[in-house]
Amino acid sequence: MKGICLDSMTYDAMVKPQRNSLGLITDGLVVGDTMYQNEALILISHQGEFKENPLLGVGIDDMVNDNDILQWEHSIRVNLSRDNMDVRTALIDKKTGNITIEAEYK
Repeated sequence: MKGICLDSMTYDAMVKPQRNSLGLITDGLVVGDTMYQNEALILISHQGEFKENPLLGVGIDDMVNDNDILQWEHSIRVNLSRDNMDVRTALIDKKTGNITIEAEYK
């Protein structure tokens, strides 16, 4: 899936102005593969933050000190599926907290 790329730290649109021989800006927004970016946005967003799809969002920051790892893995699968992804793997390592996701758009 192609779209406007976001800065991974600030989530602002990535802009790299390109100028023609007269110095006028002819291009600027960075467009590329947004699948991993979309996964990250779905994980950090809470339900209701995507106005066009109010049920979308995992709210992963709420996972701190929660022991129900299976519920979180299920939530990740459900929410990525809501964005038309085919999810093969969504696992959370209980010891490290690392999340492993294998998914792609249908």
